[in-house]
This record gives sequence, structure tokens and C-alpha cells, in this order.
Amino acid sequence: MNLDDSIVSVDQATVRFNIASEKVDNLKEYFIKLAKHQLYFEEFFALKDISLNIKKGESWGLIGRNGAGKSTLLKLICGILTPYKGSIAVRGSIAPLIELGAGLDPRLTAGENIFLNGALLGHSKRYMQEHFDEIVEFADLGNFLDMPIKNYSSGMRARLGFSIATTVSPDILIVDEVLAVGDAAFRKKCERRMERMLSSGTTLLFVSHSEREVERLCKNAIWLDRGEIVMSGSAEKVCFEYTETLKSSEQKKCAIPGTNITFLNLTIVGAGYVGLVTAVAFASMGYETTCIDTDHEKISALQKGKCPLFEPQLDEMLKYHADRLHFTTEPQIAYDNADAIIVAVGTPEKEDGEVDLSYVQRALQDIAENVKQECRVVIKSTVPVGTNRSVKEYLEQNCRPEATIHVVSNPEFLSQGSAVHDMLHAHRIVIGADTEEDAQFMEKLYRPFNLPIVSVGCASAEMIKYASNDFLALKISYINEIANLCERTSADINEVTVGMSKDPRIGAAFLKAGVGYGGSCFPKDTKALHWLAASNEYELKTVRAAIEVNERQKLKLIEKAQKFYPNFKDLTITFLGVTFKPNTDDLREAPSLVNARYLISKGARIKAWDPCGRERFKEAIGDGVQICGTIEEALNDSDICMIFTEWDEIRNVEITKFAHYMKRPIVLDGRNCFETSDIQQKEIIYDSIGRDTIYSDRGYNE
Repeated sequence: MNLDDSIVSVDQATVRFNIASEKVDNLKEYFIKLAKHQLYFEEFFALKDISLNIKKGESWGLIGRNGAGKSTLLKLICGILTPYKGSIAVRGSIAPLIELGAGLDPRLTAGENIFLNGALLGHSKRYMQEHFDEIVEFADLGNFLDMPIKNYSSGMRARLGFSIATTVSPDILIVDEVLAVGDAAFRKKCERRMERMLSSGTTLLFVSHSEREVERLCKNAIWLDRGEIVMSGSAEKVCFEYTETLKSSEQKKCAIPGTNITFLNLTIVGAGYVGLVTAVAFASMGYETTCIDTDHEKISALQKGKCPLFEPQLDEMLKYHADRLHFTTEPQIAYDNADAIIVAVGTPEKEDGEVDLSYVQRALQDIAENVKQECRVVIKSTVPVGTNRSVKEYLEQNCRPEATIHVVSNPEFLSQGSAVHDMLHAHRIVIGADTEEDAQFMEKLYRPFNLPIVSVGCASAEMIKYASNDFLALKISYINEIANLCERTSADINEVTVGMSKDPRIGAAFLKAGVGYGGSCFPKDTKALHWLAASNEYELKTVRAAIEVNERQKLKLIEKAQKFYPNFKDLTITFLGVTFKPNTDDLREAPSLVNARYLISKGARIKAWDPCGRERFKEAIGDGVQICGTIEEALNDSDICMIFTEWDEIRNVEITKFAHYMKRPIVLDGRNCFETSDIQQKEIIYDSIGRDTIYSDRGYNE
């Protein structure tokens, strides 16, 4: 190996980890067992005899499944890990973007973190001062410099980390999927900067689950599997061989050599958020996947390569894995030779809160009529406890005589706006199986994902889904109740949640006060569990309270607006954000809907802006809503502004624009997008959730 012009050289490097052969619940038990020699370890080789030679200015992409060793190799190059054997030599400075938020202190503001992270990268304070404005401008975080980054979204943290790391062109830039959480516009911005850095001689090491991104940004690629290099060379050739290996027909029914991975024919029932994300995730792992839906218009769009809904990364993955994705409305085609049928149809609520299983029942009828082989029916839809037992009984009684159908529960835990990432990097895969054979089948099905698996009985799996979602809904309603009390006692909910979140028993997740939860899960699942309890002659008082609190909280901004206007007739009211959360176009149970209908009924005119959901909002509300193309247009000549969604575009609005464009600058922030300290002296009235109202002479007296 010629190392003269190498910037990174790895020679026969092996990384070994020792993993305890049994689960230990706490640190005390660990040390007791260790002292008594009762703890045994198994060797796990994350990398095996890796050798590679990277020259200055080259661009290398790393591809492979989860657990293939990509991140371990990058950490080895960065010096975070040392090889168990072999050697590594790095000749140059490194800017590592390996983990989201690495090197950032959540307690500090963005401005403070710029200097902290710069120091960690070896830059002087003077250097960071000179480049401070450049970093802030590129990250587009000017309005949030004084905000602790614990309050930042994942996309905002990614923007800050990338901006700091790339202020100067390092010898080596390492990017490990941290940009997957950023918005599309910022990812393009980052790609342009990386291309400029490459042209100036920077060496790039890049990891992505999208082989297309690797081909676009890198000239070379390394394919890793189970800690070993399968292939290295030109990015185009390596990515082609990788995808061809995954989709090759002769490997669908046999294990990939050297692994325990088996490819099967999958059918996904339902082309909604859950169904499409599930389909592209399995296709990306090499499975031949067919998706069936009764919506002919939606299937037609998918067959033409058009994504019918907005979900980050979904459109790109649909296009890239098109060779392994098939869409149909015909049950005979969808169920022919399927090894597993994953049911991911909607389960909406009825008026009394009971789950409507009519879509599931229709899917089961088609399955019973068309399946002629042995297969597993996997219920991924959210269904009441006991549904899988009923499904099994129905299929046993109604399936064709030549068919053998097993039933398994596999609930989903996807969050809209990050569903693709959640599917590929799940905290756990829950499998509900009442036989060991079914459990083993599902474990093999998910083996390519290399994710933790929790295997339980079907009823327990069904309950895990409801118990998990309802607990999070309880947490949201609880903190909203505390926020409402804060407003009456001059406490600040942001300060309260910081103090609470330091307790590991509580944590920081789902402690963000606002105007209530919405979407397709929490509202429906809380009502469903409450109904299920009632039907079993038990009352879940906590869940009932969460439902009631949330319904009241949705109208919190109406309550606040009534402090400034005795009635809403002939007022122009701006809605900034209408979807139930950022990074989705979903309006189901969105607080904006009930507020709009109420205000229009009282004679108000609504002007709405949202980057993704405004057209659907217009369809849902109809007359009385003016859809605006820009935030400025929405604010112009408005009597009051209501913020319902914490989109980054809204967080980044210059606060002075409210006073500049609005007739009377009254801002009611239902998502606490701004720090109250930033509002002082800005000539607006600012009323948020769980914090003191900020008054200005202009806004109050006009």
C-alpha cells in the first residue's frame, strides 16, 4: 500500500467489543456479579481486518445495512475508538459530524455553543468571533441565538452543528447521517457547501441510507457488511452491486452468504403514512414489496413515481427503491405468493370512541378469498386488545382450504415528520406472537434492520401500543395543565420543565407546553383505550382527564384572544402553521381546525400560511379562509396572529415583522416559538403558553 499521498490509511484494523452474556438491570448488580465472577462476556467484532487507503481530496461514501460497521469505522478514523489490532494513521484535521448534538451543551445558548464547539475543533476565540456572523447566517438561527439549544428541534441542532464544523475547510469532513433530520432546503445548502469544500481539497467521508445521495456526492464507495468490506471502488459501481445484491431474485428465498438474513415476498395493505413508510423501509432492506390500496387515484400516482403525501425522505426512497416496490389495487396480484402480509390500514374512531375496524375487516375478507399458500398476516394497524385473536378465528373459518395463515401482532411507533427515520432506527420492534415459530419468523423478517426486538404475546403487543401512546398523551396534558397554572402564578413553564427534565425518572421528552396534541394517534388512541376500559367495566380516570384537558387546551388561544377583543366579527386573524406538528401535511385533529371553524362562525376572516398543509386546510375549512404564499402576506393588515405549528420557518421569523405588517401586533403563540426575552422592546403584544404576557404600548393602546 502506497501511503505517501494518503490522508487516511487503515491496515488490518479490528474493533472488538465485550458484551455481557446476560442482561443486568443496574450498575450495582453489574459490579456485584463482576466481583463474584458471575458475569460472563461474549466477544463481538464490529470491524474485522479492515484495510483501506484514502487520498487527500477524495470523496468516499459508506453503505450497508444497520449494524454493518459504518459508524464504527468513522469513529475509528476520528480517534473515538482504538483498534483491538491493526493500525490506523490520519494525516490532517478532522471535522466530525458523527452524532446529532455531539459537542453541543444543551444547557447553553446557541451563541455560547458556537464558541464551545469551535474550541473543541481547535479554533481560537478570536477566530470564532471573526466567523460568528457567518455561522449564524448559514444556520439561519439569528432569532434563536440566546435560546438554550435544549429547546431546539433536531433540524435546528443539525444546522448549528454543520455550520460550526464547516466554517473552515478541514482536511477531512466526516458526515454520518446527521443531516437526515434537516429540512430539504437546508440539506441542499449543505450539499453545495460540501461540494465547494471538495473542490478546494477537503476529503469527505459520508454515510447515508440513500445510495442515491452517496452516488451524487461521492466518487468512491465502501460496502460494509457485518464488519467486513464486501466491495470498494467507484461509487456508481459499488452502489449498483449493493442494490442488485439486495434485489436479486435468486436471493429472495435464501440467506445472503455469511449472514442470517432471508428475503421474502411482502405485501403491505394500505398506502397511507404507516403503509408507505413500512413498504419503503422493507424495500430498502432488499425485500420485494407490493403495496395494495383501494384508492385507485393514490395507487395510480404511486405507479407513476409520485408520492401522494408529505413525509421527509419518503419521496426520495420511493424513487430510489422503485425496482423493489410494486403498487396495485388488485387483491389477486397483491396476495399471490406473499410470505407475509402486513396490514397497515386506518382504524379511525367512531363517535363513542370505539375503534372502527371496517378497513381491517375488508382487508381480511380479501386475504381470506385470495391467499392460497402458507403465510403470516401481520397486524400493524392500531387495534383494540383481543383483535388478533378475532382475526385468527376469522381467517381459520374463512380462508381457502389450501391456505395456512398465521396471525402476528407488530404495532408501529412512528412519528409523522420523522417516520422514515423512526422505522429504520426504531428504539424497539414489538412482536406479538402466540407460538415460538411465529416469533422466530418475525425476528428473521426484521433481522436486516439490526434493531432491538421485544417478543411478547399478541394481547400484550396490542396493549403495549395503547399504553405507550396514552402515556405520552398523559404527559402532554399534564404539562399543559402545569403551564396553565404557571400563567396564574407568574412561574415560567420553560424554566419549570428544565428543572423537571433533569430528573431521569421524568426526562425531557413530551414536556413541551402548547395548544394540545393532534394527529392520527394520540387523540384516537386515548379515546380507544378509554372505551376499551369502559367496555370491560373499568374506568381509566387518568386517560379520561388527558382527553378532557386536551380538548380544552385546543381553544387556549381563543381564550387569550378574548382578553383583547370582546368579539371577533370582521377581524382579520392570521394563522401561522396549520398542521398538527411540523414536517407533515397531516391535519387530523389539528388544533387549527377547531379554532378556524369557531372564529369563522363568529364573523372573523382567516389568513393562513403553512409550508405544507395550507391547501388541505383550505379543503377542510372552505370559505372564510385566505391561503397565503408567504408569512408576510399572511401577517399583512392582520388584527391578531395565532401560531399553531412550530415550523422552523416560523421560529426564524424576524420579530419586528409582526409590528411592521400587522394592523395591531398581537401575537398568540400556541407553541412557544420565541423566547420572551427576545420580545422585550419589540412593540408587540406577545402571549404564549405558561409564561407571562409581554405588552407593548403600541399593541395595547391602539
